[in-house]
Amino acid sequence: MEVPKKNISDTLCDLKPPQDFVAKKPSTFIKKAGLTRTFISEKKNTALRVADVDSEAARAIKIKKDKTADFLNIGAATKSRITIPIRRKMKPALAFFIAATFLIVLYGSGLYGSKETVVSSFYKIQTNVLSSAGSFKNLKTNDAYRSLQEADNELKNIKKEFSRYGLASAGEWFGFVFPTIKNVNTALRDMESFFGSALNLSLQLEELKTHGLQYFMGGDGIKFTDLLSAINSEFKTAVKTGEGIANISSEIKNSALAQRFDIPDITSDLTMFAEAYAASDFIESLLAILKSESESHLLLLFQNSSEIRPGGGFLGSYADLAIRNGALAEMDVRDIYDPDGWLNLKLIPPKALQAQTIDWEARDSNWFLDFSLSAEKVVKLLEASKFYEERGVKFAGVIAVNTGVLESLIKIAGPIELPEYDLVLDENNFLEEIQNEVETGRNKAQNKPKKILADMTPKLLGQLQNLNDESKVALFETLTAHSENKDIQIYFKDDKMQAFMDKYNLGGDVYDLPQGFFGDYLAVINANVAGGKTDAYINQDIILSSKIDSAGTVKNELKITRTHSGGKTKYSWYNVTNKVFTRVLTPDGARLADDVMGATERTVKPSINYEKENYSMDPDLELLEKQKKESGKNVFEAWIYTNPGALKTLILNYENNLPSKPKAGLVYKFVLDKQSGVNGGLKYALEAPPGFVWKEPNSATFEYDLENIPWRAEINLTLEEI
Repeated sequence: MEVPKKNISDTLCDLKPPQDFVAKKPSTFIKKAGLTRTFISEKKNTALRVADVDSEAARAIKIKKDKTADFLNIGAATKSRITIPIRRKMKPALAFFIAATFLIVLYGSGLYGSKETVVSSFYKIQTNVLSSAGSFKNLKTNDAYRSLQEADNELKNIKKEFSRYGLASAGEWFGFVFPTIKNVNTALRDMESFFGSALNLSLQLEELKTHGLQYFMGGDGIKFTDLLSAINSEFKTAVKTGEGIANISSEIKNSALAQRFDIPDITSDLTMFAEAYAASDFIESLLAILKSESESHLLLLFQNSSEIRPGGGFLGSYADLAIRNGALAEMDVRDIYDPDGWLNLKLIPPKALQAQTIDWEARDSNWFLDFSLSAEKVVKLLEASKFYEERGVKFAGVIAVNTGVLESLIKIAGPIELPEYDLVLDENNFLEEIQNEVETGRNKAQNKPKKILADMTPKLLGQLQNLNDESKVALFETLTAHSENKDIQIYFKDDKMQAFMDKYNLGGDVYDLPQGFFGDYLAVINANVAGGKTDAYINQDIILSSKIDSAGTVKNELKITRTHSGGKTKYSWYNVTNKVFTRVLTPDGARLADDVMGATERTVKPSINYEKENYSMDPDLELLEKQKKESGKNVFEAWIYTNPGALKTLILNYENNLPSKPKAGLVYKFVLDKQSGVNGGLKYALEAPPGFVWKEPNSATFEYDLENIPWRAEINLTLEEI
């Protein structure tokens, strides 16, 4: 029999109840489904009878007693008389499926009329979530809050449209039949929870930015740790709900609903918040330090980049930060020579320093570009000094700041009055006046040349605590800018905390070349040895010209140009020859193709026999000194002397082999790691191998000119056959 060309609701309405049927009041569900007549009897064993039965048609239909009639065949037999026991009339799931289909069609057609509204809101959410993720990463919490609020408002618009046509209710009723609808409902609920947590998080991070330093420095440790705990809780909630959304995103993305309505996959953007795992691990480890029953210690290093060293500058002074009950309890600012005077270890210093010192001590231990490695050496030597060993002091971490950071802090905090020195320090005279006091001041005669720093630092921090909200924002932005310039570097013994520092470019790590690296690497590292404080007047430019041949050999010409603008100042330590021992880090296996040009000849001889005096060498220093390896890189070395008012250029020609021959589609990567505390630019030119061009500039030669090198420069170029 042919099925009448009627929709399901019409067919249901054609079913007529028996004459002795007593109907119940239709349920709300049946009303919504469009079933205007009920076929449910008061008595379970009452037979369902259809009027106007044709006897021949009835005899043609055979229905077994224990089987449910095919619902579609009932529609085809509207002129037949059939008898079906109500208990077996139809499977409940099948009836539910038919009703659900009708409802989804009804709601879907209504929702389709709101397609533009829904899709527009989804795309706005996608844009705002992406924007807020970037703002969170840069700790621009006010911007993140505004983006999240806009996304939350768009989410409310979507939920309003879903409620308007009852799609949310349909998902609850028929979710097991149509999982996509249920997934959408679940995703919307998770998104609502996610936005709630993210909004709370942005407010808490804003409080940390504006008041965190005040809580920590002012002794309000409970408020500080409670705030960190609340932030960590919101991090975890945001991650959990974000993962919930991500788990169902693929089903929604591939569903007919998403394709029909062109719904964007916003969950791929939410995965950026997975970084909250690292943040949560960091906060938990930090809270363990702050809440420790015993006193915790952090090391604050003042690196004088006027006398450049591989880690950022000479370690003339430092502060021991003692933490109790979640807040700073004591800050002891000292000359680095104090603990060095109590160190009994007999370690061979770097060869370049052996004409100036016999021993390797804390003041010279930041000898590596990788700040984590330098910091480990500083901590090891300080903790070995009887000055700290006898008290059992252990340092949980190290924060190193260069001279420029202190100048910026004074600019924000305002002038610092030091009446005992007849001085008012500001950002313009800070470096010169401090250096003058250290070199010739009254405290030098008492063997306390760095006492001025001990007197100045508490006053500076006190003024920073009392900044207005606008200045606090400026403080945070200034510190962020310095960290991007590698003027602030942080190390923690805890691996999770250090991983977080490296993730956000605060760890001062060296780029790790992966196996089969198709590209080139460069780092130029200087160490001022007996060259006064002249690096304050040095500008260094790096010029690298590279060519790749058909075999995959990279031929490099490196020029390091140093310009000395000192020589006419009123201070002698700025007017002497700048003397630096330079290390050039290149990929492992690189080799010189010609003699080094422009280097200053200098031979350093130790003043004692280290072997005879039973001195030992640090293993990392031994690797550098004997094998010319540092952080997995090859090392070239040279001395560069630059006279006041002069320009000096060091030239190195070297080669290295790529892991494979050039071919179309390969991406060539160039990486330059900046040395902390060094100012200057980079000019880079790269010539493609014969028969190729670089896809990005559509040229055989790529040129790059950067006036100020960031903490790391990375360039990716794709080979394309001509």
